Amino acid sequence: SFPAAAEVLFIDKEKSPQNRCLLAGSAEGLHLACNDGACETEAVANMAPFVEALQRAASELLEENGGKPVDLKPHGFVSAKYDYDGN
Repeated sequence: SFPAAAEVLFIDKEKSPQNRCLLAGSAEGLHLACNDGACETEAVANMAPFVEALQRAASELLEENGGKPVDLKPHGFVSAKYDYDGN
């Protein structure tokens, strides 16, 4: 589970009916992404601080993982429909 989550309006509703996504992570990360909590009422105007924080976090994660990408495959899950054998 994540310590914080928010529904984010990433484009004005007049431009697209599919204008929201769910962000989850630390409270600090959501604060950066939402420009002080405005993300539920208006599209995020300046994503630069969030993108910079995200890039730093990704670099730290890769460093902790020895420079290798994180394996996000669902181990043990098998799907004939998607030709996935769990490996």
